[in-house]
Amino acid sequence: MRDALEAVDLQVYAPRAGTLLDVPEAIAVFGLIFQVFGVPEHNHTEFKSWLDRVYEEGRKLMARDGFLKRFIEAKRRRGGV
Repeated sequence: MRDALEAVDLQVYAPRAGTLLDVPEAIAVFGLIFQVFGVPEHNHTEFKSWLDRVYEEGRKLMARDGFLKRFIEAKRRRGGV
């Protein structure tokens, strides 16, 4: 949509119009999911980099919040259920 509007000289300001997987909320959610289930194996370099970055963000969130850390650890012990 942004490209189409800019093609006809309409300037667009949409700071959250980037990739869904790069918004902070998605990074946090996937980071925590990966803390429970682990990071999926992948060979695509760019995607692998995203997986590593997201996993690290989940780890940081847990380090800052003891209750969240205990919750995630309990889910991990139960296999995510």
